[in-house]
Amino acid sequence: MTRDELLKKYNEGRRDFSGSDLRNAILSHAYLRNAILSNANLSGVDFSRADLSNSYLSHAYLRNAILSNANLSWVNLSDACLSYANFSGANFSGADLSYADLSNANLSGANLSGAKINDVVIKNIRVFTYLYKYQVWAIIAEDDSEWVRMGCFFRKREDWENDFWNNDNEFKNDNSEASNMRLAAFNFACKWIDERKHIMEKTR
Repeated sequence: MTRDELLKKYNEGRRDFSGSDLRNAILSHAYLRNAILSNANLSGVDFSRADLSNSYLSHAYLRNAILSNANLSWVNLSDACLSYANFSGANFSGADLSYADLSNANLSGANLSGAKINDVVIKNIRVFTYLYKYQVWAIIAEDDSEWVRMGCFFRKREDWENDFWNNDNEFKNDNSEASNMRLAAFNFACKWIDERKHIMEKTR
């Protein structure tokens, strides 16, 4: 499906574009609210400043897509491949990111407040890249629980602290450089959570 075909059918009232192949399409500034693009191939698509609010993109393939400053509020991105996508300045408020692959995605300046990951609703989040091999998310949830995502592992802080060495295949507790960097990345994320909570307490 081409860009023009998609926009023409959308403007005619169609909303279901499941499984469509739109690789490398230019859809910047497009208005596609409530669109259904589940299982669609959207790799390399330029959605910069597009309005995709309330859309359904579960299991969509968005590797290398550009969604800078896009409106992604209340979008379902569960199980989507979002690796290497550019989400700088995007609005994810209310979005569902459960089990999405965000490896090496650019989330600088993105608003993730109110987004949901595996039933955890985000109140505050900081995404760290290059602390170690994988991306690190430090999260304070709406219920004030603390969560850390390291690579594909998303767990409560206390679970990490009780069983940090949970990936013997890649990061053994052997004092290697890679394992020490992973531990340092976790401690850095926890430090951000502590500092953020301290600021929140002072401003109450």
